[in-house]
Amino acid sequence: MAAPTSAAEVTPKHLISLHDLYIVDGKGVPLPQQTAPAPDISYTPNLSRYLSRVSERTRSRNLEKEVPSGWPKYLDSPLAWTGADFPKQETYIHQLSSEEKADIYKALEYFKGRRMLLTCLIDS
Repeated sequence: MAAPTSAAEVTPKHLISLHDLYIVDGKGVPLPQQTAPAPDISYTPNLSRYLSRVSERTRSRNLEKEVPSGWPKYLDSPLAWTGADFPKQETYIHQLSSEEKADIYKALEYFKGRRMLLTCLIDS
């Protein structure tokens, strides 16, 4: 049996830093030459920025057109829906009445007046 030649061979992996673990022939693992810029995403959703990102990504990048190897190309299950499963949207969409909208606005104003955090809400 050969004697250990590096710290990685005698030190348990959970005690080795990632830097030391991935040193190859005295050199670190090569970093990518160019990284993609971070997307312009903020805490508050912004539809126009989202649509702009979608448009830019579709236009400028080589997007995958196939699912990864091993994934099913088609889902055949009662849990997989298609547009044909919903021929009449009005069957599945509830249109709020004026009275229901007024109740929602009244509850919203009450909540805003209490100056509470959303985390303070309870079922009652």
